[in-house]
Amino acid sequence: SEESKEDFQLTQASQNEDNMGYLQQVQNSEYASVSDIAEDVGQSVVTIIVTTDYTDYFMEYTGESLGSGIIIGVNETELLIVTNAHVVEDVDDTRITFYDGSEVAVNIKGKKSEYDLAVLSAKLSDIPNDAIYSIANIGDSNEIKVGQAAIAVGNSMGYGISVTTGCIGALNKTVTVDSISYKNLIQ
Repeated sequence: SEESKEDFQLTQASQNEDNMGYLQQVQNSEYASVSDIAEDVGQSVVTIIVTTDYTDYFMEYTGESLGSGIIIGVNETELLIVTNAHVVEDVDDTRITFYDGSEVAVNIKGKKSEYDLAVLSAKLSDIPNDAIYSIANIGDSNEIKVGQAAIAVGNSMGYGISVTTGCIGALNKTVTVDSISYKNLIQ
């Protein structure tokens, strides 16, 4: 009815709330803004550079493509990075670039194409001493709820840190791409 339309109002964020600063109150975040989160998480993001050699009409070519990865751990000898399996599919050489531009070769430690996940490793002894990076603080996906704020931080096309915001739209989604079904996805 016309009366109910007039009564309905959305609460607007005040102009003093910088970059979704309400995250601090709504989700008990220690961050005041999306910019603060991106700055902190950005040091955990790497650019993945993959090189592939191929032959076309008897000519040999080398192609290069880029992807994003997240530093998820370290052990006594290596730094561990997670990325999508399709980023490192059928490649001849793989390197990563850290937040500060330092570059190091990585090996594919393992991958599961059905989950589109891969783990890469970089030898600690190969990483420059002045490289700037940090290990991501990984949350518990079992605690995610539909409607919660979400922030994606990556390295789109190798141009540097990219950030986008949204919300968790659905849980346990299944998506089929090229006859491969990816299950239990977070939308």
